[in-house]
Amino acid sequence: MISCEGTVTEREYLDRLQAVCWYGVTLDILSNQGGTSPVQVLERIRNYGKTLSPGDELWCVVDKDQWTSEQFEELLRWKAEPSPIYRGIALSNPKFELWLLAHFRDLPATCGPSECERLLAEFLPDGGKHIVPAAFNRESMEAAVAHATTTCPCGSLPFDFTGTNVWELVRRILDSSQI
Repeated sequence: MISCEGTVTEREYLDRLQAVCWYGVTLDILSNQGGTSPVQVLERIRNYGKTLSPGDELWCVVDKDQWTSEQFEELLRWKAEPSPIYRGIALSNPKFELWLLAHFRDLPATCGPSECERLLAEFLPDGGKHIVPAAFNRESMEAAVAHATTTCPCGSLPFDFTGTNVWELVRRILDSSQI
């Protein structure tokens, strides 16, 4: 189960990820009705009424955007709570498009939102606001994981630096879909 703040880019990417990893993985992506703050993204997961099974995971996909560390505290508490279901946070700083950029090149050491879109526009129209399916396949996803791990090691959240740990979510899904 995935709850994300974005209405277009994140959803299109996750739909593409599902298509690439069709074997052994089912992604339930919650609508982003109800706002984009970290707490609102978390509330959608908490209100999810479907029964979860062993092996299921819950993920919140969020951008650093303008949110303060205090606004992420509830999300961090939720992740730390003991649970038989894995809970993950996939955070991009400054925004999800940085994760998309990792599919094409190494990530910059620093990058603001407009710079991120400018760099991504070299590879995708609209600065990556819409997914071009042919550009996102298993090979490019593996490359993105490799690129992103250099700026955001496993277990870290990029609150105070440019980076994305969306690779952790994608790595888990890619690994789960192996035949």
